[in-house]
Amino acid sequence: MSVDATRWAWLQQIKSSKKLVLLALADRANKDNVCWPSVARIEGDTGLDRKTIMSAIQSMENDGILKVVRVQGVRNKYKLISVDNQKSSDKEEPKKNVKVNKDKEILANFGIDQDLAKDFINYRKNQRAAISKTVIDGFQREADAAGISISDAIRISIERGWRGFKAEWVIKNTQNIANVPTTKGQDIIDNNINASMKFLGDIA
Repeated sequence: MSVDATRWAWLQQIKSSKKLVLLALADRANKDNVCWPSVARIEGDTGLDRKTIMSAIQSMENDGILKVVRVQGVRNKYKLISVDNQKSSDKEEPKKNVKVNKDKEILANFGIDQDLAKDFINYRKNQRAAISKTVIDGFQREADAAGISISDAIRISIERGWRGFKAEWVIKNTQNIANVPTTKGQDIIDNNINASMKFLGDIA
C-alpha cells in the first residue's frame, strides 16, 4: 500500500466510479506506484461490475492519470503516473509559505500593515525583486529623507511602478510642479505649490 498514492487518488477531480477504481489501485500500489490486481479483485474492492471498471480504467488512461502495461497471458500492470509530481508540489508549497511569512515578518517590523504588506509582496514578486531587511532599510532611509513615512514610500513605489524608492524622485516631482513657467502671476505659482502639497498630503 502506498500512502502517497492513496492521498493523491483522493485529490483527483474525477467521477465517483473512476475514483473508486483509482483508490483500489492506489491501495495496492508499491513504492514505485505500480500494482497488478486482477479485475475480479477490483470488483471485490469497489463493488463495481467488470464493464464499469474497464471503462473507468480506459478513461483514466486516456486522461493521463494512469498507464496500463498489457502483456498477453499475465495480469495488466497499472502505473499511477502523477503521484511523484504531487509529492514534489507538496514539498515546494511549504517553502513558498515560509518565504511569504518571512517577508511579512520583515515588513511588520517596519510597521507596515498587513494589507499593504500583502500588496507589496505580490508587487515585488511580479517585479522579480526580493524583499529583505537591507531592501526595506533602504526604503526607510529614503522615506526619512523625503519627509514621509515608509508606508507612503511603499505605496508610491507600487502606484508608480517603481522597483525601488528615492527621496529625490518625489522631491524633484514637487519642485517641477512648483517651478512651472507662467505668465499669469503669483496666483498660478501658488496653485501649483498647493497641488504639490496636496500630492504629499494624499499619500500621508
